[in-house]
Amino acid sequence: MNTKTVKIHFQQHDILVKLPKGYDERRHHPYPLMLVQEGYALFKDVEADVIFADLVPNDRKLELTPWHAVVDGVNYEGGADTYKKWIIEQLIPYLRKCFNISQEHKDIGIGGVSLGGLFTLYTLLKDPETFGYYILISPSIWYPRFVEFMKQQEIIKQDKRIYWYVGEQEGRQHISIKQEMFTQTELGVDILNELMISENASFYYETNKRGNHEMSYFKKYFARAIKKLF
Repeated sequence: MNTKTVKIHFQQHDILVKLPKGYDERRHHPYPLMLVQEGYALFKDVEADVIFADLVPNDRKLELTPWHAVVDGVNYEGGADTYKKWIIEQLIPYLRKCFNISQEHKDIGIGGVSLGGLFTLYTLLKDPETFGYYILISPSIWYPRFVEFMKQQEIIKQDKRIYWYVGEQEGRQHISIKQEMFTQTELGVDILNELMISENASFYYETNKRGNHEMSYFKKYFARAIKKLF
């Protein structure tokens, strides 16, 4: 049976759910869930024994950012804590009612690109007990004070499975702090490696020397992340 998608509107948010092949024939088989911020373009061509859910923020500059900041004249409002709480306390329980999703935290994943990747990383650091899988595709780690925030976090004891990708050309065209995208990423990767102490954790980090902030790279490395993590 072919994969199928289901469109849901839940508490003012549009969600597109992609079910794996054979889902209807295996309704009693619990599946992992991967929540992806603005992610349909990333997973629509990916085949895996996973339920994917595309979350569309109502205001990405509010919901996907950890605190207030102004960059290049753009006002980022810093509402990630509220959005994160909604995902954990409202959305995931609702999706479990609708679909046959594993009850284990370790089987629930979260991911995103750019600000969505930043939100994913922030969620890992703030609520490490909630998700088991994390996909960080070009996370906006240039965000003001984010690396300093990472340095202040507690050790991560849980057995996480994490994939992080960045293109080495990302940010080069900017003249603001965004031009530090790759160098800040390298610092962030080192910090995260130090925070993760479980021998059973998995952390994959990949770069592309020609990679820039474009969908073709995002899709390629998201697919690689799914293969490595699942």
